[in-house]
Amino acid sequence: MRHTAEEFTGLLRGQIALGLVSGAATHEFDVVSVLADFHDDHPDVEIALTEDSSDRMLAAVRAGELDIALLGLTDEEPPPGISLRMVIDEPLVAVVLPGDALLAPEGRTTVPLAALRDRPLISLPRGTGVRRAACSTVPARRPASGPASPSRRPPRRSWRTDGPTSPAARVLLGRLRTALG
Repeated sequence: MRHTAEEFTGLLRGQIALGLVSGAATHEFDVVSVLADFHDDHPDVEIALTEDSSDRMLAAVRAGELDIALLGLTDEEPPPGISLRMVIDEPLVAVVLPGDALLAPEGRTTVPLAALRDRPLISLPRGTGVRRAACSTVPARRPASGPASPSRRPPRRSWRTDGPTSPAARVLLGRLRTALG
C-alpha cells in the first residue's frame, strides 16, 4: 500500500540492482547520464551496480537478485521468464596482420567464424556473449578467446517478464527504454 501511495505521489524510495557487462557504460550507452538524471530526480533511491558476465547476470535477473541488466546474449529468443530488448547491434571483428591468408581474396571484408577454427583467438572470458558466440560457432576447437565478423551478438537490456518488482526499478527501466531504444 505504501509503495502504491509513493508511486502515485511521485515519491520513490528503495533500492535498484542494475547489472552491466564490461564496457556497457560507453558513449553509445549513455547509462551514466541516465543514472545521474534518475538520481537527481529520485535521491531517496539507492542504485547498486554490478559488473559481471552475461551468464551470471541473466541468472541473477531470473532469481530476482538484479532488477535490470545490460548484457550480451547469443540466443535470439529470451529464456523463459525474461524479457529482452536489443540496445545496439554491432559486428564482431577479427584483427589480423597485413598479408594474413584470411584477407584473401584482396578486399575481403568478412570472415566466417569457421575460418578461425585452427587459430589462437583472443576474446572475453567464459560467460560472455562474445565468448559463447565463438564457442558455439566453432565447436571443433573451443577457443581460449573469440570471434570474427560477420556474426552479431548485440547487447540487450533484460528484466523479468513480470517486470521489476519495485516502483523505482520500473521507473528506471522506462528511462532506459527511452534513452537506449
